Amino acid sequence: MRQEAADTMTILYEIREQIKYYYSKYDMYIRTLLKFVMGLFVFFMINAKLGFMSRLDNFAIPVLLSLLCSFLPVNCMVLFAVLIVLVQLFALSLELAAVAAVILLMMLCLYFILAPKDGYLLVLTPLLFALKMPYVMPIVVGLVGTPLGIVPVSCGVVAYYIMHFASANAATFQNSSTDAITDRIKFMMEYMIGNKEMMLTIVAFAIVLALVYILRRTSMDYAWYIAIGAGALANILIFLIGDFAMDISNSILGLLVGTVLSVAAALVVQFFVFSVDYAGTRKVQFEDDEYYYYVKAVPKITISAKDKQVKEIHSPSGKHRDGQRARRQQEHSQAKRRPRPTQSAEHGNR
Repeated sequence: MRQEAADTMTILYEIREQIKYYYSKYDMYIRTLLKFVMGLFVFFMINAKLGFMSRLDNFAIPVLLSLLCSFLPVNCMVLFAVLIVLVQLFALSLELAAVAAVILLMMLCLYFILAPKDGYLLVLTPLLFALKMPYVMPIVVGLVGTPLGIVPVSCGVVAYYIMHFASANAATFQNSSTDAITDRIKFMMEYMIGNKEMMLTIVAFAIVLALVYILRRTSMDYAWYIAIGAGALANILIFLIGDFAMDISNSILGLLVGTVLSVAAALVVQFFVFSVDYAGTRKVQFEDDEYYYYVKAVPKITISAKDKQVKEIHSPSGKHRDGQRARRQQEHSQAKRRPRPTQSAEHGNR
């Protein structure tokens, strides 16, 4: 049983090395393709969630925007996504679009000041909410990112709840009279400021991300596994306690399933990013003129791909032809090396 498990892990490590090899070899093309696919999902998600402007529902528009974003920095995708959201909201209500523009502008300013290189986190967060997998973000970002990752993640949370509010209250804005402009603005401001669920999500994501980040940077054995488990447990407890304290009705089953999926995604990331053999851990001590150094060395798990030997196989007829060709070449070379009689010898013979 152990041997079968070891063989399975060896195969997985070999597959991982092959994937990493081809990714490093075709890095530029793979990144371009991934940005194109991410853009498709993001733009189609926005149109599916809102869909107030029929012209944007054209299939070609998200495809062309995704193709354009695949060759541009990821922040261009952020700006295009914000622009599409505002245009969709403008088709529903001018007041709603104006309030959303102010909120999104403040959000973008905060993002570009603190974490301008993490745009993919901002666009992936609303997408994962739409896919019912939002809890992936804080755990995975805590593993491979920095605490500043909470900025784009929080901005993505706010963007999702703006779209959710517009989608849930579309009938209210469509049927309101022109005299209710102030009421519409007040309605949305009260929603954004008093949205307990959104505030709880931002706080929970910040705590989980920070906890995972702190634990995975410790020197204890199996730190990444402990960080993933602690982050998942903290995520469940914070949302359960927050739902009870703030009287929020969230699906407990959805929370549990989403957390399990986030753990699975985090383990996949850990397998590719940080795979080490704790059984081979060594502790080293040395010193210089000023300090004593205590170093813990943990070897990485690396398995080279198996060498493949290609054996050339000939058919019998092919072997026969090859043998004849070899004999002719040998006879020809021997004829060249055979000494020819000189002219004087030939004359003497005559």
